[in-house]
Amino acid sequence: MQFARETFRFSYSPEGETWQPIGPAFDAGKLSDDYCNGLSFTGTFIALCAQDLGGGGQFADFDYFCYRELSQFS
Repeated sequence: MQFARETFRFSYSPEGETWQPIGPAFDAGKLSDDYCNGLSFTGTFIALCAQDLGGGGQFADFDYFCYRELSQFS
């Protein structure tokens, strides 16, 4: 995930060196749930998820997930 001011976008790299963007850039202006009801956790959550929305009972396996500061990729 790369942040640029108030937007972010996801990327992937099969070999871990050349990163390709996936999908559009998203609005990162409100990344906490403070805006819900005032009784929520303040902060940002990071997760990896796959859903079978077609009802086929399919699944996804993730062998590795890593979060690094952007400065390590430049």
